[in-house]
This record gives sequence, structure tokens and C-alpha cells, in this order.
Amino acid sequence: MSKSKYSIKKYLRLEGEVWFYSVIALGVSILFSKAGYNGGIMTVIKAVLPVLMNEYWFVTSFIVLMILSPFLNFVIQNLKQNQYRTLLFVLFILCSVIPTFVSSDLTSSLTWFVFLYLTAGYVRFYHNDFAGNNARRHALIGILGIVILWCSSTLINWVGIYLGKERVLSYSRHFMSMESIIVLVIAYELFMTFLCMKKFSNNIVNKIAGAAFGVYLIHDNVNLRILLWQNIVKYVDWERPVYLVLYSFICVVLIYIICTVIDLIRQYTVERIWIKFVDRYGENVWCKIKHMFRKVYKFFEAKYHSFVSGREC
Repeated sequence: MSKSKYSIKKYLRLEGEVWFYSVIALGVSILFSKAGYNGGIMTVIKAVLPVLMNEYWFVTSFIVLMILSPFLNFVIQNLKQNQYRTLLFVLFILCSVIPTFVSSDLTSSLTWFVFLYLTAGYVRFYHNDFAGNNARRHALIGILGIVILWCSSTLINWVGIYLGKERVLSYSRHFMSMESIIVLVIAYELFMTFLCMKKFSNNIVNKIAGAAFGVYLIHDNVNLRILLWQNIVKYVDWERPVYLVLYSFICVVLIYIICTVIDLIRQYTVERIWIKFVDRYGENVWCKIKHMFRKVYKFFEAKYHSFVSGREC
């Protein structure tokens, strides 16, 4: 998005998909609830207003990021390269170093998204070397990061068991948090690995990839989680870990395939109807909303200036 213009159509398309799955998931959870639905009015409100009520933290943060993108792009395009690097370094300390070693409550998911957006923007504007040999180097660093991440969890677990301290065991996933330096390095290196690889395009792969967001919206919906992960996919503490791993793998693959098929059906049915509606009325509605906001802004601007001028007198 760092080199593209804000599009209300993209926003409405995303909003339509989120709303569709949120409402459908609520209906399914009510329909298949064994003890009768007891989610309460707030659950219904969250399902009907998923973005505003933060039903999916990722979606809410991403949509807010879309709204902020024109302003972030202005920063990206007007900062000098050394200023840009300084900004990224400061954000790296605030958003990753401090949360990793001091406090995990310093930043929000939106702050983290802004940092990632600016980081990717820097790569797009100033990183021009995407040679194939760099792909191997980035891949090796990414794999090394994954190994270090696994070792950190294993070591913390071992120390907790050795000392008999449950408090230590509770930190076994500490370095797996979103803001962790290790996770950040892994994400960046894998991102760069695919940027440096030889260009590849396949219609089937693109179709499956295009349904990935729908898979997330279905299987991680707050109203479907209990139904899916406790009633359908029941965890069994088998004595043979190999079977447990195999069972888990099969469940994950099946869920992904089924959710992909569901989203592809939605794309060719409900989404086409929604896009036609957006194409016909979207821009007009957006223009009216902007006009309304301008009126509100001018009203408060007039009030603010009169207040300031009164104080100055």
C-alpha cells in the first residue's frame, strides 16, 4: 500500500467479507449450541459490528492501518533516508526491544502494525538488491531464528521443571510473542526470502492464497472456536505422541481445505453480489460521508478558532 492510493472499494470489500463470516458464525453457534444460546446481547452486537467491536483484533488493526495509510505514505515519501532509518530504529526499540525484555504492555497491535508497515515501506523504497543468492542467506537466517525460538522455549521449560517453579514455566512462550525480537527477525527474513526468489505465478496457488483470509475468519471466529476445537476436533491425550502429531496434522489440513472451499464458494456467489452493489453505490455513499465529515470538521474548526482567539484576547 505504500505506493498505492486509498480505495474505498478495497475497504468495503474487506468489511463485507468480515461481516458475512461474523454473522454466519453467530448463526451457526446459535443453531448448534447444545445447551441453548447464552452468549448475551454483547456477543450479538460484536458479531453485527465486528470491526468496531474488535471481534477480530487483526482485522480491526488492519482496517485502521488502511485508513491511516495515506498519512503514513506521506511520511514515507517525504522523509530522507537517514531520517527514515532513525525513525525505524526508534520504533524498533519501543515496539520490539522494550516489550521483549521489559514490558509487553508498552505497545498495541495497531502500533506494531504501523511499525511493520513502515519497515516494509523502507524495503520497497530503498532495498533494490533481490538477487537469488540473497534468498538463500535470508532463508538460512530465518531457519536459524526458528531454531533459536524453539531452543528458548525448550530451555525455559527445562529450567522450570528442574527448579520446580510453575512461574518459570509460564514464560516458556515469552519469546514467541508478536513483538519478540526473534519473531520479528524470522518474519523479516522469510519475507525477504520470497522477495528475493525467482518470480513465480500459478493460478491454482493464487486461488488458494486468495481464500487464506477467509480461512482465518472462519476457524478463528470467537463464536466458532468452542464448537470447532472442543466439539468437532476433540483433543485426546494419547500415550503415543506420534499418533497425536499425525492426528493434529490431519485435522489442520482438513480444516484448511474445508474452509478454503467455503470461501471460494462465497467469492463466486455472495461476494460478486456485494461487489456489484459497491460498484454501483459505494463511491456515492463515500462522497456523502466525506461531505458530512467536512461539515463536522469545519464546525469544530470554527469553534476551536473562536476559542483560541478568545483566549488570546
